[in-house]
Amino acid sequence: WPLVERHLHVAIARVLECDSVLLEDRTGERCIAHRLAVYLEDEFRGWHLDCEFNRQGEEGERGTKRVSTSPDLPESREGQGSVDVTPDIIIHQRRKTRNLLAIEVKPSDSGEIPKDREKLRKYLTDPHLRYAFAVLAIYRNGVAAFEAVERITA
Repeated sequence: WPLVERHLHVAIARVLECDSVLLEDRTGERCIAHRLAVYLEDEFRGWHLDCEFNRQGEEGERGTKRVSTSPDLPESREGQGSVDVTPDIIIHQRRKTRNLLAIEVKPSDSGEIPKDREKLRKYLTDPHLRYAFAVLAIYRNGVAAFEAVERITA
């Protein structure tokens, strides 16, 4: 975890250094996540880094990325019994089950933070995903700052 955390903090520092205007101007979450992903690519060479990635499974067994339901994560469609999910950023090996890091990016004033925490827990524990690490990166709207990088644990 310390190495992953260090790489994350370097990438966040680059967002603050190069893209602070996006935070100050209250640019949307997807834009902030994308800029973070750009800098994370430099930090995690040898891994694939994707935004809003919605596939899972080995080659030939690709399906929509889903997790089990919970009170904070109701099923996506009635009778489905699962929740369709697309993490903001993932660091993984495509078409393999080597999943290193799932990241959700949220503004501090979002009401979705509890839901994202639960979703990240599912990335760690659902048997078909099993990410090694999961992080919630919370930034402040209107100010060039991140409040926290919260490591989620199972």
